[in-house]
Amino acid sequence: MIDATILTESLLWCNGTQYLEVREKQYDQKVYLDFYTESTSSTPAVSNVLVYVASSDKKTNQNYLGPAPLEELAKQIVHAEGPSGPNRDYLFQLEKALIELGCKDAHVMDLAREVRCILSKEVR
Repeated sequence: MIDATILTESLLWCNGTQYLEVREKQYDQKVYLDFYTESTSSTPAVSNVLVYVASSDKKTNQNYLGPAPLEELAKQIVHAEGPSGPNRDYLFQLEKALIELGCKDAHVMDLAREVRCILSKEVR
C-alpha cells in the first residue's frame, strides 16, 4: 500500500525541483548547504538547503557581470528578467526572507536599497 502523504510530498518535490531547474537554469552549480542565522551558532537554522550557485566562469555563466560596484549590480538587477519574472522581485523577496529568518545580510540589503532608489528615479 502506498502512503498518500509520502506520494504527495514526492510529487511536490519533483514538481518543485523541475520548476527550479527551469527558473534557475542560468546557474552552473547546485550544492546542499546548512543555513545559519548566527555566525557563532553550532546548529543550523535550516539543514540541507538546495542552493543554486552562479560561478564567476563566464563560459558556463553568461549572466555573470563580474566584479562591479553596487550601482552597476543594481542597474543589471533593475533590467533583468527571467522565467519567474523581474530579478528585482526576487531580490526583494530574498531580502524579506532573510530578515524573517533573523539574518540581516548587509550586501543584500544595500543592493535592494540601491535597486529601490533606481526604480524611484525611473518613476518620476
